[in-house]
Amino acid sequence: KWGSISSASDSALFIAEAKGYFKEQGITLDTQVFTTAANMVAPLGQNQLQVGGGVVGAGLFNAIGRGINIKIVGDKGNLDPGNGFEGIVVRKQLADTIKGPADLKGKMYAMASLDITPEVTLDTYLRQAGLTIKDVNIVPLGFADMQNALETGKIDAAGPIEPWLTRILDSGVAKLLVRSDAITPGQQQSVLLFSEQFATQQKDVAVRFMVAYLKGARFYNDAFVKKDPAKRAEAADILSKATKFDAVRFEKMTMPGIDPDGKVDAGWLQTDTQS
Repeated sequence: KWGSISSASDSALFIAEAKGYFKEQGITLDTQVFTTAANMVAPLGQNQLQVGGGVVGAGLFNAIGRGINIKIVGDKGNLDPGNGFEGIVVRKQLADTIKGPADLKGKMYAMASLDITPEVTLDTYLRQAGLTIKDVNIVPLGFADMQNALETGKIDAAGPIEPWLTRILDSGVAKLLVRSDAITPGQQQSVLLFSEQFATQQKDVAVRFMVAYLKGARFYNDAFVKKDPAKRAEAADILSKATKFDAVRFEKMTMPGIDPDGKVDAGWLQTDTQS
């Protein structure tokens, strides 16, 4: 069982499944859908999920601190320059008045959940104007609900990730203020997680899982980093079917960085824990 939020950071997994890489390793995936990765921590801690992942948050670090040894095993989405798959958007009615970090003071800002890495990014941006995260009103809201909240004026700004970011921009309800790779370049946003039992008691299966995952990550990099046209078109089709978003969007959207060797930037994780 693996937890998915059907985001662009799940791309390597979706590709590996569609290409048969997991089947080659004798693994069948049972996909469990979540609105945010923060909700995966408890089931991973109880081995109700064997694999999960998404943005890093305080809930993960607190669980590890309590002795629940969920394992960070791979990169699932980073903000290397050019990979700004997350961004800050403002609703179109405020686009002429919110032009920088100072203008976000007192505004209603939607984020997938509290105490996660995008909060570090937002705080870093606000500090450019002498503000902090405490100067905005954070509204926990799932990515899929951000577009409607922007359209109805319930929020002033939001921090969606792909593919919701491109859908919001294409709809015209909001305009892009800045992409996150321009704020915290190289930040380790999302990670692949194993439950302790899966990593230690089913080590052979866990290793085979990583073999399949890395094959998916390398196909992903061929498609979106090396820009192999055939692989890019195939990957866009795979991701479209997996997420129910148009393939055309995957052809043009800004995709996350996913290390082809699965390397995690531990330095950024340390920075996030101290922020």
